[in-house]
Amino acid sequence: MIVDQLRRRAAAPERAVEAEPLVREALAVPAACLWARLDWERVQPELTVRARAERVDDPGSSLADGVWSADRPTAELAAIFDGGPAVRVSLPVARGPVVDLDLAPSRVVPEDGTAYPGAVASILAGQLESGRTMPEAAAVAGATAAGAALGAWHAEQDRSPTTAAEVADAFLAFVNRAGADFAVVEADGRRAVVANRRCPFGSGSANPEVLCRSTAALLGSLGARLNGRATVVLDESIAAGDHRCRAVLDLDGEPSRWNQRYTWPPAGPAGSRGAAVTQGFRVAISLQLPRDQLSVPLIRHMVSNTLREVGAVDDDVSAVEIAVSEAAGNVIRHSGAGDAYDVEVTIGPHLVELRVIDIGRGFDSESIQGDAPDLSAESGRGMALMHALVDQATFASAPERGTVVHLVKTLHFDEGAPARRLMLSQLAEHNAAGEDPEPGGTAAGRP
Repeated sequence: MIVDQLRRRAAAPERAVEAEPLVREALAVPAACLWARLDWERVQPELTVRARAERVDDPGSSLADGVWSADRPTAELAAIFDGGPAVRVSLPVARGPVVDLDLAPSRVVPEDGTAYPGAVASILAGQLESGRTMPEAAAVAGATAAGAALGAWHAEQDRSPTTAAEVADAFLAFVNRAGADFAVVEADGRRAVVANRRCPFGSGSANPEVLCRSTAALLGSLGARLNGRATVVLDESIAAGDHRCRAVLDLDGEPSRWNQRYTWPPAGPAGSRGAAVTQGFRVAISLQLPRDQLSVPLIRHMVSNTLREVGAVDDDVSAVEIAVSEAAGNVIRHSGAGDAYDVEVTIGPHLVELRVIDIGRGFDSESIQGDAPDLSAESGRGMALMHALVDQATFASAPERGTVVHLVKTLHFDEGAPARRLMLSQLAEHNAAGEDPEPGGTAAGRP
């Protein structure tokens, strides 16, 4: 069952077979009862197996002969298995990427906004008519339902939620009224884990995996309304073939390729992680490349050609070319062996924003940022070059957590370039109409 779940969630399902010997070895602990817990909140899953000399009464819902779903809260199970031997192993399987859809709620709310499945169906229909894709429409429906859930919780408690645990309570109260069977597995001030044994949309729903997006958006939007930002990891889902749903809400979670990011106000659709910086109409490209130095010339070519197409002047193009090459080179050199890394480029009316994202083992970025060498040095000058060439260069990396290099540079344009004229004319039309160029933002006061 564990290997099957790895296969369903893996970026490369065939790699799950490599984890099977490790899983079998971890489960080979001699005991009357084992508790196996698979956490997949980051790029690689961690399996923890705890042993107990006696059997556990009422272990949970039966999945197979001698195998149960542990329905008790984690703290209660930890107390039961306290003192027994434990095995922890990181499994060599990477999660598949998740697309961010941090979208604003619908302005048209169904009359019965508290009936979750019906409200989602109604909002989906309206959003699909407006040209949204099914996943986008589901994300809007979840964000809209979050407003209703928050209102219901506030009406009962006469205040808003203040912790992740209270956000989980508001979420449970809302979705369980609709026929779900969610319960809190873990919860504290900043993080909550909820699990479900019964899908509120029923087994006959069309596109059930897409409807999971609405539930994740409901939970994430609730957390973001409290905290300004939140991430959600959907570890398990009934729609994907798991025996239950399990969602992790983290108010301090950092955006990554394997979680869903939510902000309040919402930041916009996929590919707009830099929307708050670039603003307005944007040109965006996203590349996934093998972690090899031979990929760097391809990045330079793609970035420079895209900048020239939108009319960026040659000096700015050259500076960005060198900076992104150094960023990619540093990630490749320091992050070790692995399969791939991502490059995201977002060009707005005034700025270009670039992210080089590696989900491998990461490295201690502070160790290579301090004491930056002179630009004339023969080696080790990458960090100094990036700081010299762009307006903002930041690095976030830690062992086993991956790496993000974030670059921002103000651009100067040839205002006669066709793509530049199109960008500005469309932006001017939206500003003149008083419309918001981005979901959840404010047009007033923008350049």
